[in-house]
Order: sequence, then C-alpha cells, then structure tokens
Amino acid sequence: RAAAKDLSFTPDCVPCGLSKVSKINPAKVSDAPKASKPMERVHSDMYVMKSRSLGGAICFALYVSEFEPFIMLAFLSQQGDQLKAYTNLDAATVTKYGYHIGYFHSDNGSVYTSDAMQEFLAKNGTAFEPSAPHCQAQNFLAEGTMRIILEAGRTAFAHAGPYTPYY
Repeated sequence: RAAAKDLSFTPDCVPCGLSKVSKINPAKVSDAPKASKPMERVHSDMYVMKSRSLGGAICFALYVSEFEPFIMLAFLSQQGDQLKAYTNLDAATVTKYGYHIGYFHSDNGSVYTSDAMQEFLAKNGTAFEPSAPHCQAQNFLAEGTMRIILEAGRTAFAHAGPYTPYY
C-alpha cells in the first residue's frame, strides 16, 4: 500500500515556487471610478489554452464584478462564443438585479471590439471601457484574477504528477 502524498507547503517545493513566479505585478489605479452596486462594473479577460480540454474548450472568458466577490469562467469551444457567454451573464444580471451591466472593461481583443459585441453593449446601455493598446495593467482586476487562477492550476498540476516546466 502506497503512503499518502504530503501536499503541505515546504520552503523547497519547486512546483509551488515556479508556479508563482511572475514578471509583473500590475499596479492598482486608486483614482479609477468604483462600482456602487452589484454587477455595475464588470471586467473581462480571455485565455487561450495550449490544448483542447476534455470538454472541447480551447479558451475561457473570465468575468469579474468590481463591487462584489463574483467571478464567472465561461469555457468556450471557440473565441467567438464570448458574446454568447456575455449575453448569458447580462441576462442573469437583469434577472437577479433588474438592470443591465453598466460598464464593461476589457482589453482591445477582437472578441470584445467586434461589431456584434459593440451593438449588444450599446443596445443595453452598457458603456465599453477598453484598456489602452499594450497596457494590460489597466485591466488589473481581470488580469490579476486570471493570474491567480492560472497559478493555482499550474500548482495543482505540478503536485498531481511528474513535474515538467513545459506545460
């Protein structure tokens, strides 16, 4: 019978250390407008995975509410499905709170700046606030949350099996 693997943190845990290494630490903007009610301001980012998931997803869209601790991950079979994921989130917001998302902040990715997405935002009175080109730190809430999710996944993966730095 094999002994149970001890997953407690040790100072020399190579997977833990390498999974949490980062190049940048985005600074928060203290004078940025703040949300005053749930789902008033939503931040989003998208991550394209290196391989297809068991469920067929190739990417996921992350939505983070600024006012409350709400995070939604939408696993997508193609990047173009982001609009459907956002419309579902907006419909759930209307059902729960009685109003549409007020501000939507993201990078300038083509899935966010598409005509269909911009038309949907305008139709529902949602202001689009894109980050300046090449300035991901302006979307610090979504970028920071994405970083935490990816680091947790890498750490769990590294603890689960043989360690390889090339995942």
